[in-house]
Amino acid sequence: MNSIPRITVPVFKEQQHHVNLAIQRGELVVGRDLDGFKTELRNTFQRQYVALSNSGHSALMASLRAMGLNGKRILLPALSTCFAITNAIKSSGNFPVYGDLELSTGNLDVTAVAKLRYNFDAILSPNYFGIASDIESFKSFDVPVIEDACQSYLTSMGKESSADAQVFSFYPTKILNAIDGGASLVKQESIYQELKNITYYDHQEAVDDETRYNIRMPNLHAAFGLGTMANLDKIILRNSKIIEIYDDLFANCQVASRLGPLSNKTLSRYVLRFNSIVKRELFMNKCLKAGIGVSKEFMALVKPGNSYPNASRILDTTCSIPLHYQLTDNILDYLMTTLNQIIKELV
Repeated sequence: MNSIPRITVPVFKEQQHHVNLAIQRGELVVGRDLDGFKTELRNTFQRQYVALSNSGHSALMASLRAMGLNGKRILLPALSTCFAITNAIKSSGNFPVYGDLELSTGNLDVTAVAKLRYNFDAILSPNYFGIASDIESFKSFDVPVIEDACQSYLTSMGKESSADAQVFSFYPTKILNAIDGGASLVKQESIYQELKNITYYDHQEAVDDETRYNIRMPNLHAAFGLGTMANLDKIILRNSKIIEIYDDLFANCQVASRLGPLSNKTLSRYVLRFNSIVKRELFMNKCLKAGIGVSKEFMALVKPGNSYPNASRILDTTCSIPLHYQLTDNILDYLMTTLNQIIKELV
């Protein structure tokens, strides 16, 4: 069997259909698909206001600025899966400060946040791998809370978040692929108006002291995203089946367990946490030799050390295995047989 990639980007005929229609109408940058995409997001996440942008990073940066945060300390986890979060904080004129992670989820730890009280002005909490953060607890600290839902599209669907802003990414490796793009979902009209003011300047009539950007989402991206949305039911069904099969395999495993609650069948990544760094490295090496794509997901935003003991442990003991729509039943059979053998060899 050929190598099994950890991530793939599925292509659907509906994506091409929506894009072709937009091209035929000459709606490449501005067009009706933008309104359609916003309406779908508004209905899905029960938010009154949706501001689209050209990337998840832009959505985060614009949200921080629109909420009036400038020169403030923004708390986030000590580990991340990319540098977009810290770059967005810095480009918005703010400063990142770090908290430890929950061992069971990999998300920002509420207990660690409580210990840092008065050392931060806002909280930016990512839902890593589709695992929901404890937003309700973060709201109790009486500071603005931004929920980074870039990896939790499926988990967040149909649920009303108490966060002041929800931010999404539509990069091709995300569940909702729109070529690229981002969205800021808010409840307050004043924040929404400021988001529009920051994202583009088509309403500007004269030179003023405002700082604005050209970070709007092109209509073609929205059209592509609508094509992906048409296939979400199929993606959900397939991913849920794969997750259930993996959960059965690792249910009684002595060396590794799945990150996140077992009740969650809407993951965007299937991440394992091993009981030691040695077992993690052996597992990854054996998988790669067997043609199974695996990877370390986390990177350190600050030196973990003794200040972030859970972050250090998670950084050293986690990796992800393939989870995507294009894992066929034949490939899954091979994965189960091979992974089962590898696990037995590690005990």
